[in-house]
Amino acid sequence: MGPVYPEDGPPARPPNYCEIHLGGEPEELTAELYTVWSAGFADPEAQINLKVDRDWLVEYLRDFGHEPTGRFPDASPLIDELIHRGLLLEFDPEAGDLEQLLSRHRLYPRALGLGSTVHERELFGIGYGSSRFCAVGPDVYQLWSFALTYPTLWDACAGYASGVDADRPPDEEPLHLTADEVARNVAECLPMLVSTKAAFLDPLNYDLPTVPGPVEFPTDGGRSASPGRTPVIVPVGVPMGWDFWEGDPADRPDQYYQLHLGTRYVDLTMEEFLAWHAAADGFQQHVRHQVTKTTLVEHLRSAEGLPNAEDLVAGMLARGLLVEFDPVQGPLRDLFRAVQLFPLGDAYGNTPQRPDLYGLGVEGEILLSIEPEPYMIRSYGLTCASLWDACTALAEGADEGLPPGETPVGLSPEDVARSVAIVLPAMISAGCAFIDPLNYAL
Repeated sequence: MGPVYPEDGPPARPPNYCEIHLGGEPEELTAELYTVWSAGFADPEAQINLKVDRDWLVEYLRDFGHEPTGRFPDASPLIDELIHRGLLLEFDPEAGDLEQLLSRHRLYPRALGLGSTVHERELFGIGYGSSRFCAVGPDVYQLWSFALTYPTLWDACAGYASGVDADRPPDEEPLHLTADEVARNVAECLPMLVSTKAAFLDPLNYDLPTVPGPVEFPTDGGRSASPGRTPVIVPVGVPMGWDFWEGDPADRPDQYYQLHLGTRYVDLTMEEFLAWHAAADGFQQHVRHQVTKTTLVEHLRSAEGLPNAEDLVAGMLARGLLVEFDPVQGPLRDLFRAVQLFPLGDAYGNTPQRPDLYGLGVEGEILLSIEPEPYMIRSYGLTCASLWDACTALAEGADEGLPPGETPVGLSPEDVARSVAIVLPAMISAGCAFIDPLNYAL
């Protein structure tokens, strides 16, 4: 979550602390602890080869150091503290008790699915655009995408093992996978997924919210805009990339594009692929709320040569692949109750110059700065049952622990939801968040 600077003080002051998202509660780290924690990301190649253990980390910090504080003669006490606080995790991916470990954690994507290639059909990339952070096999790729729809990572492994044979062609032998076999495969990839920032592992240190079942997704957002206002349009779900998998059903083309949408894979036609990505493009236009159904249709007609663009976009809205809403004045409750917001990319905290704004971005580049309320929702909303529940929880807790005599903030769920809605198109376009339909029970 980056450094946290107080809103008053000299411009050159150091941050009060560095904040780490850890399940349901933020962890505040000193600069020294943050240095040791972040050193776990320093050498993805070593993580991929399962070489990073306690001794490796001590030697690395002694010999090379890491930002922001440099070298440590002996980082062992700090490593012990981070392990005790759950910020570093020690486990044996090859022989450890994975059920106990994975039953205490959840796995979330932190980048986009890039899919496979014609040259590597059985490896699926994760990253942004042309930056491929890592590549994994199909089993881990599915768990990377869909584990967030299960109570724990162990439940996700068990669910995948029990259902994988149902999707196999009838002429192929069943795999008869066990939950432990799937978990072992995932565990061996966890150091790579985390260190390359393709995913993050989160402890279940809070009461898991109840998602009672599929929530009806509003597909008429355009009609709920305030008079005289045009709703924006944004994509729903997260891309999974091209799939060149061999042996797919005959009614599929040789290659097709897939989208993660709650618990479903959605196969997109080439035209739908162009429309979905066009709805995500145009970051500056999304910042200014200028990407609408009309502008999207016009772009698809003129730039992509799709004469049926209007029907195409209307069909994707009806299927919940795109959604319209008025971020400034329109109603938000129905939409926010039907989706969850998940973070992607990086959070950079605030700065001494602008302590009221918090940076988000990708691969070391800050792309946008937002106010504290949507910044918190982006990080901790996943601990709530829906995006609306997250806004409600933040509003209800805004005045907790307020010093005597200080004026209450007095936020309402609508206030928080509005602050999120205003920056939501930009966050999605920048690749810093995605909204996912609650088409499942949890």
